[in-house]
Amino acid sequence: KWGMANVVDGSPLYYLHAVVVWLTVAVVQLLLYRAQVRFLRRRKLWLMSLPAPRATTILVENIPPVHGSDTKLKDYFERIFGKGSVSSSFVVKHTENLCD
Repeated sequence: KWGMANVVDGSPLYYLHAVVVWLTVAVVQLLLYRAQVRFLRRRKLWLMSLPAPRATTILVENIPPVHGSDTKLKDYFERIFGKGSVSSSFVVKHTENLCD
Protein backbone atom coordinates (compact mmCIF):
# COMPACT_ATOMS: atom_id res chain seq x y z
CA LYS A 1 0.00 0.00 0.00
CA TRP A 2 1.08 3.53 -0.73
CA GLY A 3 0.68 6.27 1.86
CA MET A 4 2.36 8.26 4.57
CA ALA A 5 0.94 5.91 7.22
CA ASN A 6 3.45 3.27 6.05
CA VAL A 7 6.47 5.53 6.60
CA VAL A 8 8.43 4.90 9.79
CA ASP A 9 8.59 7.79 12.27
CA GLY A 10 11.74 9.89 11.85
CA SER A 11 12.27 8.72 8.28
CA PRO A 12 13.86 11.14 5.78
CA LEU A 13 10.86 10.40 3.54
CA TYR A 14 8.85 12.91 5.58
CA TYR A 15 11.22 15.66 4.46
CA LEU A 16 11.13 14.40 0.88
CA HIS A 17 7.32 14.47 0.99
CA ALA A 18 7.35 18.05 2.33
CA VAL A 19 9.74 19.16 -0.42
CA VAL A 20 7.62 17.51 -3.12
CA VAL A 21 4.47 19.15 -1.76
CA TRP A 22 6.07 22.62 -1.71
CA LEU A 23 7.51 22.15 -5.21
CA THR A 24 4.06 21.14 -6.45
CA VAL A 25 2.51 24.22 -4.85
CA ALA A 26 5.17 26.49 -6.36
CA VAL A 27 4.79 25.01 -9.86
CA VAL A 28 1.00 25.24 -9.76
CA GLN A 29 1.19 28.84 -8.52
CA LEU A 30 3.65 29.75 -11.29
CA LEU A 31 1.47 28.14 -13.96
CA LEU A 32 -1.63 29.89 -12.68
CA TYR A 33 0.16 33.24 -12.62
CA ARG A 34 1.36 32.82 -16.20
CA ALA A 35 -2.11 31.79 -17.36
CA GLN A 36 -3.62 34.84 -15.63
CA VAL A 37 -1.13 37.16 -17.33
CA ARG A 38 -1.92 35.64 -20.75
CA PHE A 39 -5.65 35.86 -20.05
CA LEU A 40 -5.43 39.53 -19.04
CA ARG A 41 -3.50 40.37 -22.22
CA ARG A 42 -6.06 38.60 -24.40
CA ARG A 43 -8.98 40.16 -22.50
CA LYS A 44 -7.56 43.65 -22.89
CA LEU A 45 -7.10 43.13 -26.64
CA TRP A 46 -10.66 41.84 -26.88
CA LEU A 47 -12.07 44.78 -24.92
CA MET A 48 -10.09 47.26 -27.00
CA SER A 49 -11.54 45.75 -30.20
CA LEU A 50 -15.18 46.15 -29.11
CA PRO A 51 -17.21 48.99 -30.62
CA ALA A 52 -18.71 51.76 -28.49
CA PRO A 53 -20.98 51.79 -26.52
CA ARG A 54 -20.38 48.12 -25.68
CA ALA A 55 -16.75 48.71 -24.81
CA THR A 56 -17.41 51.85 -22.77
CA THR A 57 -20.50 50.91 -20.73
CA ILE A 58 -20.56 49.58 -17.17
CA LEU A 59 -23.35 48.49 -14.85
CA VAL A 60 -23.16 49.77 -11.28
CA GLU A 61 -25.45 48.17 -8.70
CA ASN A 62 -26.30 49.02 -5.09
CA ILE A 63 -25.58 52.72 -5.48
CA PRO A 64 -25.70 54.48 -2.10
CA PRO A 65 -28.49 57.06 -1.77
CA VAL A 66 -25.93 59.86 -1.53
CA HIS A 67 -24.93 59.13 -5.16
CA GLY A 68 -28.50 58.39 -6.29
CA SER A 69 -28.81 60.96 -9.08
CA ASP A 70 -27.28 61.04 -12.56
CA THR A 71 -25.16 64.09 -11.77
CA LYS A 72 -23.94 62.89 -8.37
CA LEU A 73 -22.97 59.49 -9.77
CA LYS A 74 -21.06 61.08 -12.64
CA ASP A 75 -19.27 63.46 -10.23
CA TYR A 76 -18.34 60.51 -8.00
CA PHE A 77 -16.73 58.54 -10.84
CA GLU A 78 -14.98 61.61 -12.21
CA ARG A 79 -13.40 62.17 -8.79
CA ILE A 80 -12.08 58.60 -8.95
CA PHE A 81 -11.05 58.39 -12.64
CA GLY A 82 -10.38 62.05 -13.46
CA LYS A 83 -12.29 64.94 -14.96
CA GLY A 84 -13.84 64.15 -18.34
CA SER A 85 -13.47 60.37 -17.99
CA VAL A 86 -17.25 59.83 -17.77
CA SER A 87 -19.33 60.96 -20.74
CA SER A 88 -22.71 60.29 -19.12
CA SER A 89 -24.43 58.41 -16.32
CA PHE A 90 -28.00 57.23 -15.91
CA VAL A 91 -29.51 56.01 -12.65
CA VAL A 92 -32.56 53.75 -12.93
CA LYS A 93 -34.50 54.04 -9.67
CA HIS A 94 -37.85 52.34 -10.25
CA THR A 95 -37.27 48.81 -11.48
CA GLU A 96 -40.25 47.08 -9.87
CA ASN A 97 -42.03 46.71 -13.26
CA LEU A 98 -39.06 45.08 -15.01
CA CYS A 99 -39.23 41.34 -15.69
CA ASP A 100 -36.58 38.95 -14.40
